[in-house]
Amino acid sequence: LQRIGDISEEVEIAAGTHVLTADAPADRLYALLSGRVAIEIEPPQKAPLVIETVGAGDLLGISWMMPPHRWTFDARASNPTTALAIDAARLRALCDEDAALGRDIYARLAAVMRERLQATRLRLLDLYGPRE
Repeated sequence: LQRIGDISEEVEIAAGTHVLTADAPADRLYALLSGRVAIEIEPPQKAPLVIETVGAGDLLGISWMMPPHRWTFDARASNPTTALAIDAARLRALCDEDAALGRDIYARLAAVMRERLQATRLRLLDLYGPRE
């Protein structure tokens, strides 16, 4: 935790601010301390669609861990938010240097990916599932 703390900074994010923008470089992992952030997809010529909303205790921005290290979703602060912003390049280097740390971080992130995929699947079923 100390090594991760050394490569982190606390950031304040104003309501309405884009935290992640799809296809931009994924250079940070955010550990949310307070507030809420909506993870969105922006369909062509339509309003953004919220896939999931995350808050205190959640991680945001897992695209940093896999090439090409670019965000796959947009994310916007729903209200004032405080987070630890962890430098992704330095975190990848720590994971490479310490196999046990790397396994732990990647296992935790795999669980987050599973949750996000499930949320996306359920949201898509809501939108495009059979209508009666």
